[in-house]
Amino acid sequence: MKQIGVQGMAGAKNKARANCQMCHLVIPRKLIGYPVNARMNHKIGGSKTYRINLGLDRCVKRARATQEFIMSVYEKIREMSDRLSRDTPRRISSRIALYSSGVVAKIKNAEYALSKIRELSSQSDNVTTSTEQDFFISEKMQFYVDSFFAFLYSAFDIISHVINQKYRMGLNEKEVSFDKVKRNLNSNPQGNNIQILFDKASKKKYFKNLDKFRNCSTHRREIYIKTTTETATPGYSTSGNIPIVRRVLCDDPLSLNPKTKQNRELVDYCTDMLDKVKSEISRMSLRI
Repeated sequence: MKQIGVQGMAGAKNKARANCQMCHLVIPRKLIGYPVNARMNHKIGGSKTYRINLGLDRCVKRARATQEFIMSVYEKIREMSDRLSRDTPRRISSRIALYSSGVVAKIKNAEYALSKIRELSSQSDNVTTSTEQDFFISEKMQFYVDSFFAFLYSAFDIISHVINQKYRMGLNEKEVSFDKVKRNLNSNPQGNNIQILFDKASKKKYFKNLDKFRNCSTHRREIYIKTTTETATPGYSTSGNIPIVRRVLCDDPLSLNPKTKQNRELVDYCTDMLDKVKSEISRMSLRI
């Protein structure tokens, strides 16, 4: 196993405590032993490595956590693509690069859709402009909401193509999807990281909701959004009533009689959903 560590600060052994330069763990002086060239170590003193009783596994885990925090989701996806392409046949590496860029594109598409949702969220169909309006605000909003959920879920389908190539599953590329790759991983349980991540992701509440919203917008109908408009009394500097528009996402988009009891404010809910998907894709990218 390759020794892990980087150049640390000189004279660390003589200090009350030091930081592992790999995982930033604070190491008390009493835990620092003699110089050793072994696997179970932390790098802390100049060019020397000192054995301590915490072990390399913890060091690697903390280093990975630090890496996850610092890197953006796009950097993690590109790092995944570069890593998986090394020592791989060109036919496979080119597909991995293609699908990795596809994951990046879908998340960015979802970000753009969300930016338009934010832009339109405070506007109503009563808004007038100096130019002819081809579409109502509500119609534009519906388009971007449907697109948002479709793009987000698509990121999981496309990263599944990367899994198909990486593990040589042999699935027809026209048939690859998150569900099909998950079933394939579960039918050949090996306890690998990506199998566990796919299984856990599919059971999370946010993922189940994402699947419902995407299913509704793609295969059924427009996602129900409850829109209410109230008026507020302006201050002294303005005249007339100020409209306040509020949009709430339905609880279950697949219901024939959708409700809004959960009070899912549209912009906040979509923002939270995007953050969760980014975190999930990040974890997958680092562990494939």
